Order: sequence, then structure tokens, then C-alpha cells
Amino acid sequence: MELPIDELPNTESTMNDLLEVLRGEVAPLELWLALAKVYLSQGNVNNFLRLMEEACSPEAEEFYEAYSRIRMFCALAAYYTHRGRTEKGHQRNEAFNTARQLLQEARRIDFSEQLPVLGMAQLALAQGNALQAKSDFESAKNMRNNGQVNVAPAVALANMALQAGQVDEALRRYKKALRDHPRGPPELRLGIAVCCYRKGNFSQAKAAFERVLELDPRNIDAMHGLAVMKFNSDSAADKREALELLQDAYHWDPTNSAVLNMLAHQYLLRGDYGRVEALARSSAAQSSTEKTRAQSFLLLARAAHAMRKFPEAAAHYQQAAQLDKGLALPHFGLAQMNLHNLEYKNAISELESVLQIAPSSVDALRVIGRLYKQQPQRVERAISTFFEKFDKKKEGLMLGAEVWEMFGELQATGNPKEALSAYTKALELIQQGGGTAMECAQMVNNTAVLTYRLGDVQEAKHLMKRALEHAAADGGGQSGSALATIKFNMARVHEASSNFKEAAELYKELLEEHPGYTACYLRLAHMEKVEGRRDSAQDWVQKALDRSPRNRDALTMMAMMHMERRRWLDANNVIKELLDLDKDDPCSLVMKGNLALISLPTKQGRGQEAQDLEKARKDHFGTAMHSFQLALGKDSSNAYAANGIGVVLAEEGDMATARSVFTQVQEAVAANPQWQIVMPDAHLNLANVYLACQDYVSAIKMYQAVLKRHYNNKDAGVLLYLARAHYDSEALEEAKRILLKAIHVAPTDPRLRFNLALAMQQNAAKCLQAFKAERQTPSGRLKCAETAQEELRQALRLFSHLHSLGHASTGIEEPKLKAHITYCKDIAEKAKVMHDNARREVWAAERKLDSQRLALESQKMQAQIAQEKQRQREQREKEEREKLALEQQRKLERLREQWEEEKATMATEAKEPKRPRKRPEDDFIDENPYPDALDELEERAERIGGETAEGEPRFRLKKRQRDDQDDGQRASLAAAGLDSDDEGAPAGPGPDRNGSAGDGDEPEARRMRRGGGVLDDDDDDEDGGGGGSAFGDGEGPKLDEAKMNDLFGSDEDD
Repeated sequence: MELPIDELPNTESTMNDLLEVLRGEVAPLELWLALAKVYLSQGNVNNFLRLMEEACSPEAEEFYEAYSRIRMFCALAAYYTHRGRTEKGHQRNEAFNTARQLLQEARRIDFSEQLPVLGMAQLALAQGNALQAKSDFESAKNMRNNGQVNVAPAVALANMALQAGQVDEALRRYKKALRDHPRGPPELRLGIAVCCYRKGNFSQAKAAFERVLELDPRNIDAMHGLAVMKFNSDSAADKREALELLQDAYHWDPTNSAVLNMLAHQYLLRGDYGRVEALARSSAAQSSTEKTRAQSFLLLARAAHAMRKFPEAAAHYQQAAQLDKGLALPHFGLAQMNLHNLEYKNAISELESVLQIAPSSVDALRVIGRLYKQQPQRVERAISTFFEKFDKKKEGLMLGAEVWEMFGELQATGNPKEALSAYTKALELIQQGGGTAMECAQMVNNTAVLTYRLGDVQEAKHLMKRALEHAAADGGGQSGSALATIKFNMARVHEASSNFKEAAELYKELLEEHPGYTACYLRLAHMEKVEGRRDSAQDWVQKALDRSPRNRDALTMMAMMHMERRRWLDANNVIKELLDLDKDDPCSLVMKGNLALISLPTKQGRGQEAQDLEKARKDHFGTAMHSFQLALGKDSSNAYAANGIGVVLAEEGDMATARSVFTQVQEAVAANPQWQIVMPDAHLNLANVYLACQDYVSAIKMYQAVLKRHYNNKDAGVLLYLARAHYDSEALEEAKRILLKAIHVAPTDPRLRFNLALAMQQNAAKCLQAFKAERQTPSGRLKCAETAQEELRQALRLFSHLHSLGHASTGIEEPKLKAHITYCKDIAEKAKVMHDNARREVWAAERKLDSQRLALESQKMQAQIAQEKQRQREQREKEEREKLALEQQRKLERLREQWEEEKATMATEAKEPKRPRKRPEDDFIDENPYPDALDELEERAERIGGETAEGEPRFRLKKRQRDDQDDGQRASLAAAGLDSDDEGAPAGPGPDRNGSAGDGDEPEARRMRRGGGVLDDDDDDEDGGGGGSAFGDGEGPKLDEAKMNDLFGSDEDD
């Protein structure tokens, strides 16, 4: 069966017949897909959807293989994905959800198939989820398409990198894909060509485009890219070939938007605007991307602009700007439309948008530079945006001297340093380009002016001399006015460096050459005013007015001089003249408001009631407020008018609103440094409001900031304000210190001395009040009284001095001074009485303290003496203990040596046994032959050993009893080196220490164990005496007193 494409069934019945035939014949799904595509291309979406939904129905599962069904699901999902891109809102989300469901159904058929994953990645891209799309493409790389390797995921990843601006990454991916798939589709080489073109490798890009055309002669994108390269060539032959390529591309695909736009651009250059409109409209209708449609609308706008159809051009420019935010030309076209309609603010906004998108757009900068002269507050942002991406070193020559001079003019107010750099660059270009001497002179003059503004007066003077030299060397017709300007600037430099004489000579020389140069009169007047010659200054201003009666600068200066001299009526008349010239002049209106404020009546006149004074004040406030409001209405950025409104509000008592106004003025001035407005008054007024609201900390900080920033800490008026803030916060010492500093700055100002005396008087009163405090000590009262006396003495001296000068010199009312003098004298007498009382209290307290101190010192001395005695006693005891321990140690050593010697002797004698003899009973001596020696030894033993827990002496000497054992036992014990007194043997009766018989059962604690060979000697004498007692009869051995002394020490040792 054959079906012609243009005769496909479209009705409901014929469509049912077609579906019946396809089902009945079990037609391949490829045929179903081909028919659906035809219906879609014809715009018959309903029949397309019927075919695709029937092919994707569950009934088709038993007739068709899995991959064919997956293809059908993915094709229908691709349709809904594309539909979601074009729809908005709920319909967009519904289309995307349907596409996701279809792709999930396709994945359920075979989870290892690549095609559904690619569809999911495309869906993520359509939804703007690039990360998910990249993840899906990476997953698809590891899968196969119907069992075959597919390069599509690699190409898609490379395309994503290219669209993201990652040209190097995209080129790397394209090359890798080409290496992995040498027989891959031409799109691989097409991507390589685009990457090489963007990197500037035009030869490689051209070769790649040509290779793509060799592989696919009908590749429209390759034809378009190669045509773009040939159009950018300078060769006429290349341009002809480019046009032929575009014609071939149009022949093969008349709906390609890129080709249509490029053909329209070529016809635009040729002036064939009819064909431009036809091609551009066709491209806009066929394009599916916003950027391509933006190019189409831009071409339509340019064609309409060229045909002077300005409303239509503006509409197309607006459409293009909305479709592509990164396109600069639509904004430039809109700026031109706004300039045509004299809408300069809108034009500036559009040109700023151009510079934000394309900062190196010289054309936009040239136009906006001339518009910025009307709105200087917007210069800095545009210039900084321009230079963020613009290389001045590489592209400086391309700009030219004119543009650099424009940079200097634009930045001269807000950024003098950058302006100076721009003028220097312009001067270099003028000299390199062979500019005239007068052009060089003007540029050097501008450079000198900026150098002067930056504070380098000497360098400015040097540059002015160079400018004069260039101007003198010109000799042209226009050198007269330019030379006059340079001379005037030279005079201004002399004036700034306080060389008034040289400046005056130059001004007068200029007046001789140009009598109408009124600025010279005003500068001469200003110098006379600075030197204190006000009458002469007013004469110079009057000469300027004689020469030019309607000169606004001269009238303004005259009004200000009248106001300074408090000539309110004359000042009012001059201001009226200024307002007659221009009733909406903001400067004149501000001066009128200032005059109303400074001429405000402060006290009642003779015969005037309080109500009249209040009414007069309200009238002045009303005039001032009305004038300031008018000025602010004419110029919303007039900070002086806003400041005046704040002053009126503060004077009327509305401190909250005044504070808000002053804060806004301060912020506006700080946020716009290019205005170069120096307004310390706004800060001072804000500080005054803080002071009136008793916010002393904020007021003090504000006064200090103004002093430092604007007056170098040397303005007497601001110092007086600062002292008042400290005075009100009761920081009287700091107030006095600041007033003394102010007097040093302005020694002749009587206000400062009066306020200093007032601060001293208040400080004296404060001291006297502290004198009466309950917890005040006598010395504290004395100090308060002395301080009060000194402060009152100084205050009285200052008040008396001011009173002697008189009201005419000081401007201070005499009754006020007399009242202060009287008060100081009265308080001084009370202070003297308080001082005397305090002195007596201090003397009594000192005497009491002296007695207490002496008693305390005596106690301390006694305690120290007791401590010293205790320390000496402890030291002596310590030394005695150490000495005794040392002696005992030495005695023990001697005893040990003797014991060793005797032990050795006994061992030697034991080898030669002797026959023991029994001591007869009558040999026992009952009486102690040395009673005194024994008592002495026992006393020494008791002193050394102390007492036991029972109170008994620790050591006591015992008389040895007779040994009843036989001589054989004694000999065997002596031979063994043992003591003959066995601790467990029963003791017989013997004499006690007094020579009388004692009890043989004496307690063990009363016995004293003797060391062998010392007090218990078992050796008999040569007569055969046995081991008798140490205190035996006269024939036995006697107690060795030396040994007794060794063991127990002597009396001298004790």
C-alpha cells in the first residue's frame, strides 16, 4: 500500500481506517513513527498524538520487540519535552511530567538501554537542571544503544561545555570522542571547528568546516560557519564565496534561522531593507531559541531605524533587548531613540547598559560622555565599569586623544587622580600625533588645574609655565582667549600659594587686556576680603557690577558681604535683584532663606510685646522654610536647601524631624564625593540637635569629627560647641581644657573667656556641693574647698576683666557680668569659711592618725622583738641539738672502734683457755665504793634518755650480780664472744646502787643491758678472779671513769 504524503487521511473516519490497517497488518513501528512525523510537520498534532499513543499502548507489547517500543516512547517523550520548552506555567509542568512518565515506561522495558537515559538528560536540560543532565549523560556513556556503541552522550557533554563557555574542555571532549569514534558523525568535527573559531585558531576552524562539508555536503551549520569566516576576510573573492555558501544553505534549508539572519544582515549592508524585513520576519517565525529571535528583531529594528520608522524601530529594539539580555546593540538603538525624543536620562540609562554588557564600546562612551556633563553623579560608576575590562595599555592608541580628554573631563570632579592620568595620556597622544602647540597648551593647562586641586601647588605652577610657553609658541588666531584662561589659572595658583601680590598683578594685567573679564574683579575682591580690607573688597565687587550689572556671581558676592556686615536691608535688596533675574534660581533662594534665619530677632525691642516678638520670629521661620523648599523643589540634590530646612525645624523645636533631615543631608554628601561639597554646617547642625536632645556622647563625637575633618582641630567656634557639650554633660574639667585651647586659637574672642569663667564658676559650685557630702573625708573636704577657692578666684578675674572692657568690645551685657561677679564674691566668702573648717578637721584628724600610728608602730616593734627572741632561742636550741647529735655520733664511733678492738682481743684470748676460779662468797662487796659517781651517771642517763610512758627513767644503772655459774660455762660463753648476763637467767640478790641488799626480782625495765667488753668484762685478772661485779671489792677491777664519760658524757658536755 502506498500513501502520498499530501493525501494522508485527516478526518476522524479515515484516521480510524488508517489505524485499523496499521494494526491489522502489524506494520513496523518505524512506519508508525514516519507517519507521525509527517502529521507533526503538517501541524496536525491530534493525528500525531493518536498514532504515537496507539503505538505506545500496552496491546502493542505482544506484537513488537522491546527496542522498537522504547523508540516510540522516547520519540513521544521528546515531543512533550519540546512542548514544555515553549509552554509556560501549568501547561509547562504538565508537559514535562508527561515526558518523564513516558521515559520511565521506556526504562521499565529495558533498564540497560541507553536511549531512555539520553531522553532523561534532554528533559533535565529543558528544565534548566544542567547538573542532572550532565549526570545522566555520564551514565549514558556506559550504556549501549540496541547493543551498539553510541557517541551521542560524548557529543552532548562536549556541547554542554561549549554552551557554558568552557571552550578548552569542549575541545578536549570533541577530540576524545573523535579518537574513540573515528567514523563518528560530522557533528564531532563541526564542534571542533566552532571551538577553534572561538579560540582564534581560524585556519584550523576553516579546515574543520571544510572537512565537515566533505563528509556532509548539505550540513547547514558548516556552511553558515564557513560563510561567517569568509565574510570577515578582507578578500572580495572570500566574500563572494561566503554569499554563495549562504545561498546554498538557504536552498537546502529555507527555514534555518541562522542562515536567514545572516542573509538579512547582508541585505541590510546593501540597503535592501525590504528583503531584510522579509528574511528577518521569517527567521523570527522559524526560530526556536530566544537568542536567534533577538537577532531577528534587531535586524528588523535596524531596518526600520534606517527607514526612519522610529516608533517601529524602538519597539523592535525593545523586543530584542528583552529576548537576549547579553546583547548590547538593542540598548544602543534604544539610546538613540531616546536622544531623538530628547529623553536624556533614559538615553543615559540605556548607554550605561551598553557599557555594562560591552565595557570597551567606544561609541557608547563617546555619547555618554557628553550626556554626563548634565548628570555628573553618574560618571564614576560608568567609568569604573568601562575600565574593569578595558586594557588601557593595549588599547590606548585605539581610543585616541579625544576620548582620553573626555575621560579627564568626566572624572575631573569626582576622581581627579584618574582624570590627571587621562589628561597625561591624551597629551602623549597629541604630541605623538603632531598636534598644535595650542592643543598641547590646553591639555597642559587642564593637567595643571587637576594638579592644583590635588594640592600640589608647586607642580601646578610649573605646569602653568609650560602651558604659557606652548601658548606663546602657537601664534594662532585663537591663542588670545586660550592664553587668557591659562594666565587666569596661573593667577589662581599664585593666590592659592598666598602670593597675593603676583596674583593681583596677573589679574590686573588680564583686566587691561580683557576689561570684561569679571572673574578677575571677583578674585581681587576675595583677596582683599581675606586680608581684612572689606571696603576695598566691596569696591572691587562694585566694579564688576559696573562692568556687568546682571552678573550673578558678582551680585551673589555682594549679597554675602552685606550679610557678613549685618546689613540686612542691603543684602535683601541684592537678593531681590538676583531673584528678578531668575526667580527659580536655587542659589538665590537659599541665600534668601539664610538671610531670614540670621536676621532672626532674639529679644524684644522697646515698646514691643512678647507676642510681637514671637510673631516676628514665626514670620522669619516661614520665609526661610518657603525659600528652602522652593530651592529644593528646583534642585532635589541641593544639600544647602535641605540643611536650611533642618535648621528651621530645629529652631522651631521639632528635633526629631530636624535630626532626620540633617542625617539625610550628611549621607547624601558623603555618598556623592563627586559633588565636592564641603558642608561642615550640616554636621554641626546635626551635632547641635544631638546636644539639644541631651545625647551628649553623639554630639561630642560629631563635633570632634568635624573639627578633625574640616578644621584641623583649630576652629574656635567648633571648639566652643564641643566645650558646651562637655559642660552640659558635667565634664567641667574637659570643658575647661577645650576652652583654653580655643583661647589659644582665638585669643581676642571674648565669648571664649566668658564661657571659661562660667565653667570655672560651675566647677567651684560643684566642688562646694561635694564638700557637703556625708561620706567625704576631711582631706577630701579640704581639697574641694581649695579647688573651689582657686576656681572662683580665676572666674572672678575673668568676669572682672570682661566687665572692664565694656559691652561695646565684648558684646556681653553688663548686668549679666555684674551678676556673675557678685555671685563669685559671695561664694568665695563661703568657700573661705569651709576651707578654714576643713583645715581644722584635717589637723585634728592628722593628730589622731599620728597617735594611732605611733601606737601601732610600738606594737609592731614589740612583736618584732618577741619574734626575734623566739627566733634566736630556736636557733640556739637547734645548734645545741646539732652539736649534741654530732658528739653522740663521734662517741658511738669511738665505742664501735673500742668494741671491735676488745672483741678481737677476746677472740684471741679465747683460743688459750684459762682455768676459772670460783669467787668466794666473802669477795662480794655489799657497799658501793662510788655512790656519788653512780648517782651522777644515773642522772646523766635520765637526762639523755628521758622518761617512758609510765614516767620511769628510760635508762638506769644496775649493780651487777654475782655469776653463780661455773667457770666452765663462763669460759665457753667468753670464748663465743657472748655476754655472761643472760636476759632470761634468774638474778640473785646483790647490793643496790646505794650499797644495800636489793630484791633479786627487780623488774626488767629497771635493768640496763651492757655492751659486751665495755661494762661487762668477763676476763679475770691474773690472780684468777672470776666474772665479778663491776662494783666489787677493792681487789677487783674498778669502774673505768673514762668509759663512763664516753658513754654518757661529762658535765662539760651537758
